[in-house]
Amino acid sequence: MIIERTVTPFVVYGEDPVLRALEKITANKARIVFCVTEHGHLIGSITDGDVRRWISGQDQVDLSRPCSEAANTGAVSAPATATPAEVRTLFHGAVDHVPLVDEQGHLVAVAVNRSDAFRVGRHEVGKGNPAFVIAEIGINHNGSVDLAKHLVDLSADAGADAVKFQLRDMGALYRGGTGSEGEDLGPQYTLDLLSRFNLPAERLFEVFDHAKGLGSTSCAPPSTPRASTPSSSTACPR
Repeated sequence: MIIERTVTPFVVYGEDPVLRALEKITANKARIVFCVTEHGHLIGSITDGDVRRWISGQDQVDLSRPCSEAANTGAVSAPATATPAEVRTLFHGAVDHVPLVDEQGHLVAVAVNRSDAFRVGRHEVGKGNPAFVIAEIGINHNGSVDLAKHLVDLSADAGADAVKFQLRDMGALYRGGTGSEGEDLGPQYTLDLLSRFNLPAERLFEVFDHAKGLGSTSCAPPSTPRASTPSSSTACPR
């Protein structure tokens, strides 16, 4: 199961014309869209079948009529807090897309009954899609935010889909200020090197914001790094 949090390809507004729903159904290749109010509250779903049923009930077909008239208001939905196991029980028959709504009824995501792909930001990774290229920056920014941003720019110019950094929690990785025997080139040298070239999380977020400014999202670093290895964080510049 995939949770699509970029819902734009699946959304039409209640006041949009039925023709708009048909266009989106064709474009997203999912054969379904979800109709919402201007405030994002879920009204219902619209499939090819829903449109055909709506047309059959019209004396004169007018595809400029609002989508809300053709929407199936009894469509299956689930709370955004539902567990994957709970959502999977809703996939049956022709139902392979389940809208997820928050406590106020806003559409916030779409659960899709497939496991052959996943999404990173705006990029779908899986069979039939271009390779997802990650540029490894690591700590080559040498502790400089400006250099890190420049490396993001170079990565984007080179065609990378994302850039990857390393984030170390020095206190968790090297307890007591020393490393384990035989670690890297020696505990003191390693600690000095990493301290000088390390960027704390709040500074890395500046770099993520820069990547987002290039037209995409950024992924925050994990909040709790592993005790024995550096954690990694990825920002998507394209």
